[in-house]
Amino acid sequence: MDKLVSQNGRYETVLQNDGNLVVYRDGVPLWASGTAEDQPVPPPPVNARTGRVRLDGRAMADDGGPWLPLGLSFFWPVREAGSRHVADNLAWARARGVDCFRVFGEVQDWQAPYAFGPRDAGWLDRVRLVRDSIMAAGARVAWTLFGGNALTPAEQMRLVEDLLVVCQERPDGVQYVEVSNESQGFQDADGERRMRGFAEVFTRHGYPTALTSAVHGNTTLYLGSAATVATEHFDRDPGEGGWRPVRQPWGYWERQAMPPTFINNEPIGPGSSGASETDPLRLACGAAVTWISGGCAHVIHPAAGIYPKAEQNYWEHPTLEPTLTAVRAMRSLLPPDLPSWARQNHYWSGHPLTFQQPVGDDALALQHGCVRAYAATRGPDWICLPIGVMRGTRPDGQLGVVEMDQKAAGSWSAFDPLTGALVDTGSGRITLQAERLLVGRLG
Repeated sequence: MDKLVSQNGRYETVLQNDGNLVVYRDGVPLWASGTAEDQPVPPPPVNARTGRVRLDGRAMADDGGPWLPLGLSFFWPVREAGSRHVADNLAWARARGVDCFRVFGEVQDWQAPYAFGPRDAGWLDRVRLVRDSIMAAGARVAWTLFGGNALTPAEQMRLVEDLLVVCQERPDGVQYVEVSNESQGFQDADGERRMRGFAEVFTRHGYPTALTSAVHGNTTLYLGSAATVATEHFDRDPGEGGWRPVRQPWGYWERQAMPPTFINNEPIGPGSSGASETDPLRLACGAAVTWISGGCAHVIHPAAGIYPKAEQNYWEHPTLEPTLTAVRAMRSLLPPDLPSWARQNHYWSGHPLTFQQPVGDDALALQHGCVRAYAATRGPDWICLPIGVMRGTRPDGQLGVVEMDQKAAGSWSAFDPLTGALVDTGSGRITLQAERLLVGRLG
């Protein structure tokens, strides 16, 4: 192992035995090259986006205009900042199209040795190193400031001040800010007031800012707050043939007094608590349904991003790579401002299609048709993703299909949601025997 030491002895540049070049200050890693040997071989690099993130209608945008951000849960890297474990997982995920990583600022009350927070020496340096490592990978940070319940109100205030400085140093590296994970740290009598005040700080500085998942707290929490987005943790009940969690984002609009858009922040995923999902088709369709439903961003939630164990890595989830491949394929087909399009349920007059088989609860009762068929429209253009297509036998003994017609003359194309491949195109009736991303134009 070779190293260079500064004259005052505080800084060291170390070429480690594993091939990683690391810069330390007072023994705390500040930067790492990520050049350790035996790293997973990534696909071609993904071009980084630039500029500050902002809301444009219900979509997120930066210097490149609106786009459909894809995030990945990455709760623990502050504890292991500068490590090969962090660098390898960042590189693997970023190369597969992940735009941002949802990172916890603290979990001071996690079980040892996994806890970390502002009570630890060098914590703020590690926070900065995580930010810089994620930005060096071409991605942004989605900060969840508080993930634990141990800090006092005074310690919370100091953390907010410190994290604001970190964000202000590199504002282009922030995807969004969430004050608390599931109201953790704010379940006391004064918690709601503090949470709202902390959100106002980051909103005032122009960051898309959320309070917490209101499902896990007061459903009127957002009423009158400064929050500009909501971070929702939708129901993971795996009913309806596994398709119920996929359709949950649509229900955001049934809630009252919420911000104009939301982030599907912690959906069902590989190894998620309560219930989990490993099917790439349903996981990828979940992202598309988020954007069709008017959500501005979607986060994939695998166990490797939740639990800070060195033996867990993203690539150890066998279906995570095909899931990310599928989302990347569908994003190439979806309009970048899709969240701002008009939402259309299958029975609404504005939906572009009429269905010959039942959709929704009727389909589930008859086991014939599809679970949902949400659409989005802008002028003559429309997008629709029928999910939960019943593949069994119809009551009349024929193979199950979902047939639909456009409400006006026009053309349509059907794409495989796993590969993005064009499956069919036409101008007449659409007949599906499996989930297909439909892209059409009336007139």
